[in-house]
Amino acid sequence: MKNNNVKVIESKREDVDSELVELSKDYAIATNDKELRRRIKEAGGKTIYIRSLTYIATDELVEE
Repeated sequence: MKNNNVKVIESKREDVDSELVELSKDYAIATNDKELRRRIKEAGGKTIYIRSLTYIATDELVEE
């Protein structure tokens, strides 16, 4: 994570999934949680997830 400059954000709320949905508007959220990915997509956010243990996929292209 450090080698790739991945930012880890500590949660301050009890409902972490809702916080991740909010953060997905500014950041791509890495998760394999199907329900969380659905909520993020509905909110217009982006996700990164592992697909079949050999591929990393994104819902959309992430621009820097």
